[in-house]
Amino acid sequence: SGHLPMVAVAAADGGGLLCRTAYDGDGNDDDALCDRQYALASISKAITGVLTAVLVEQGVLDYEAPIAEIIPEFGADEARRAIRLSQIFNHSTGLPSRFVEACHEVDFDSQALLERLCTEPLVDAPGTCSRYTTHSFQLINEMVRRRLGLEMEQALQQYVCGPAGLRHTTYSP
Repeated sequence: SGHLPMVAVAAADGGGLLCRTAYDGDGNDDDALCDRQYALASISKAITGVLTAVLVEQGVLDYEAPIAEIIPEFGADEARRAIRLSQIFNHSTGLPSRFVEACHEVDFDSQALLERLCTEPLVDAPGTCSRYTTHSFQLINEMVRRRLGLEMEQALQQYVCGPAGLRHTTYSP
């Protein structure tokens, strides 16, 4: 239909792979798409949420603390200084919903994306409405890095995946 850039599907059971196929944006078979790695995007929010909850329980993070306490450059104005970690999870930070465009514009560079998050104009007053804002999760990545001295992939392995016995699960944004 042209509504998706591509689709890849695989099916497996206990005996292994049963089938796999992929289609390009025009609906044509494209087996080359089967061998790519894909970002899970919003699915990663669940595992990031688990890590955040663990770190809140341990006192490393606080849902109600302003993000600018950990990332001072995020607090460039009074409105930003009021944004809290909890608002990332309920999408009420006031940041615009521009994840795909923002990532492409900075070529997926995490430091450049953080700089954009710190300077991009807010579109709503924080806490006043919910606007799906995926790239705000980069703020959690940065908070984890600054508090633990670990990249998100390492923190997830140490605090979530390892303890849960998930030996083959990784996070590599």
